[in-house]
Amino acid sequence: MTNTQRLLATFTATCLGAAPLAPITFGTLETTHAPPLPHVQESAQHSLPDGDESDAIALVEATSQASDAIAGAAPESAQSEAITGNLVSVADESGEEIRVTLPLSDSATLRASDGLAELSDNESSSFVPIVQEDGSLAIHAVLQNAESPTDFEYVVETDSPLFFQVIPDHGGVIALDENGEIKLLVAPPWAVDASGVSLPTHFTIEQNRIGQHVEVNEHTAFPVVADPWLGFNLVSSYTWSYVKGSGWRININPTLVARGYTGSPWYVAIGRAGWDELYKRVPASQRGRLNASGKGQYVCHMGFAGLDPQWNLELWKKARDDWSWVLSKCN
Repeated sequence: MTNTQRLLATFTATCLGAAPLAPITFGTLETTHAPPLPHVQESAQHSLPDGDESDAIALVEATSQASDAIAGAAPESAQSEAITGNLVSVADESGEEIRVTLPLSDSATLRASDGLAELSDNESSSFVPIVQEDGSLAIHAVLQNAESPTDFEYVVETDSPLFFQVIPDHGGVIALDENGEIKLLVAPPWAVDASGVSLPTHFTIEQNRIGQHVEVNEHTAFPVVADPWLGFNLVSSYTWSYVKGSGWRININPTLVARGYTGSPWYVAIGRAGWDELYKRVPASQRGRLNASGKGQYVCHMGFAGLDPQWNLELWKKARDDWSWVLSKCN
């Protein structure tokens, strides 16, 4: 058994408990395309270095599956600062970085339009990375024609070593640290052609290299846009409200990466990781409000409420088991 296998086996046993999760198969796994994530509120944008109008950027902006990334884009200055050659870097609130090397040379051409950047080595394919306000990163590969490569490899580096695994029957990628804790998530991949037809696509893993593979045929209408989306955080923000006669409610805005894990066979483990993240972010003076009931509601929302941009957890309710929360629609 490899170190990765031991970590994932330990993680499954300690974090997942008796939850009904799909078994883990080690090695390269395949999965078909996944539906796009729900839409979120648009963010402000400012200025990248001047450049010519980019067809690839216009294509991404016109792709409905990319609407979440466009709406959640960080300001233009953040897009520019994140890119160095073929490397794109983002950081979470603690300053921990995700560094992604795109499948390009470090002298790739950079063009800018509408506050976004396009990087390319040639005329057959290019990449439009979009840094998000919530700290995540959406990368759009644009296949311009039938001569474009359909396999892309992204090298992912963080401040500490991670162990990557494709999630069966879901398609996303989970990364664990040496203690078996979830540190990074990649949403299920998607790919769509110029006619709006979704194309089969899947991830493969080799150490810290994430490969995306897109299946095209003689009927595929080019150009094609394909997207991996990765991030550290599961919680974007939260607010408190007090309901007279009942008690505290915490209103959580999950990140788009988190919402992409609705329906995942690992939703219980990811939900528990998200709750732990929330607990660490809440001031010590307010942590006493967080309880087993809230945790159960959060895990249920992770599994079944991805379409909702905000999860309202009613902390005055009695704690229940996971299935009872599902039957009560998570509240």
